[in-house]
Amino acid sequence: MRNYIIIAVLSLLFIGSLYMLKKEYDEKIRFKDNYDTVVNDANNAEILHTNEIKAFHKEIDSLRDASGIREKTVNVAFQTKYNYKDSTLLIPVIDTIHIKDTIKIVKNYHISKPCYDLSLQSINDTITENLQLHDKLTGFLYWERPHKFLFIRWGAKKYYLKILSECNGIIIPDKLIITE
Repeated sequence: MRNYIIIAVLSLLFIGSLYMLKKEYDEKIRFKDNYDTVVNDANNAEILHTNEIKAFHKEIDSLRDASGIREKTVNVAFQTKYNYKDSTLLIPVIDTIHIKDTIKIVKNYHISKPCYDLSLQSINDTITENLQLHDKLTGFLYWERPHKFLFIRWGAKKYYLKILSECNGIIIPDKLIITE
């Protein structure tokens, strides 16, 4: 009987150590992905746990606080920066009479705002447009209990997604996505 207890305890210790090794391996992969994102800008998104947000990313924590999300209910927070470039060449309709101009009139316009850069170049009747959009998105996946009486909350967890844009404010305010 004593041998069975020893074997059971040893097998539980072995299973527990395997679980801890798997957890450590997953954390190493996550840290490696975050490092690659920050240094190489490969995936352009960083996955953060709640305790890391408060310790290392004060601006994300202040956005969470300003949007009314409690710290302990946040499952995942992400922050993404993106740049989008678009070039368009606008050519006017050509008449049936071809006139060859020897004078070339070039006009350049550049508009720079916090969310976009627009460059226009006009050469005689041809206009070239270059548009570059840049924005930073911060998202939170969090849960809330639907019922509340005084300070006590109860009911099945409902998960919400809130995405905050640097340019547009809240993109998806409190959109329900999963109910357990």
